[in-house]
Amino acid sequence: MAEVAAGVIAVEQVVSTGLQVGAAATIARPTQPLTAVLSQIATTPKEDNSLSLARSHHSVSVIDGKTYIFGGKKDDGQLCNNDIHAVSIGDHQGEGEYACYPAVGDEGQIPSPRINHASCTRRGTLIIHGGQNSDNETVDDDEFILREWEPKAARWSAITAAGKAPQSRYGHQIFYDAKKDNLVLHGGYENGQRTKTTWLFDFTTRLWHPLPDAPAESLAAQFVEGTLYSISAASDVHGSVHYIKPGSIQDESLDALPEWTTVDFPSNPLVPGPRPRVGSALIPVTTGHGRRYLLYL
Repeated sequence: MAEVAAGVIAVEQVVSTGLQVGAAATIARPTQPLTAVLSQIATTPKEDNSLSLARSHHSVSVIDGKTYIFGGKKDDGQLCNNDIHAVSIGDHQGEGEYACYPAVGDEGQIPSPRINHASCTRRGTLIIHGGQNSDNETVDDDEFILREWEPKAARWSAITAAGKAPQSRYGHQIFYDAKKDNLVLHGGYENGQRTKTTWLFDFTTRLWHPLPDAPAESLAAQFVEGTLYSISAASDVHGSVHYIKPGSIQDESLDALPEWTTVDFPSNPLVPGPRPRVGSALIPVTTGHGRRYLLYL
């Protein structure tokens, strides 16, 4: 999957995750070209609208060699239902096995149809949070709730936070820190306005902890090896990569909170770099030679 992801955005500027060491030089110095082959993994019948994978504003998560698709809307603007579509990543083009799982769970546990929600995986399960309904309003009932789907049981459950929680939002991103069993939430829209807020959720205590706001509104973010990276662009001639190590929050005093670090990069005809764009993504890949990259699509 990493090779496929690399191929998607090999034409874009490459930002190495070695940002902490010689960050400015790392961004300015060209790297080896990255190439890959894109392959279609599955198709669904056009005549059966209920099984169609054609959609936008949905989420795609990978667990044990299978992609799980949730939410989104069709080309006519109608929301897709809340079924889970699963496609295995086959060895040959078009050979991925396909399955559709209806929404099953106790009352109040099943997420409603939605768009622009956030998703990640945790210990073999799918986690989703937030999003918008058919009226483009935030899904308010998810302010304190993370929805978790177990593939083996094909069943939804809810993880309800104790205490305060992030405001309802959409267009944000969530990431799972497997080493600390924490979830990191970043960016998105609150009350229709972009936000720079970042939160950490502890699955053990079920408490949300606010982290320092990012220096700028995020165009895309990624979490790699305990570090959250966020990319922004103040103009067409330069942008910035910001990063922070959330760690574990034991004390919410200002002295105990981590800090953001910013690295600027140029983007102009003399020094090519990524330009601002909407709906972008940062994807972590490795070449297998000890170097890791964040590729900006």
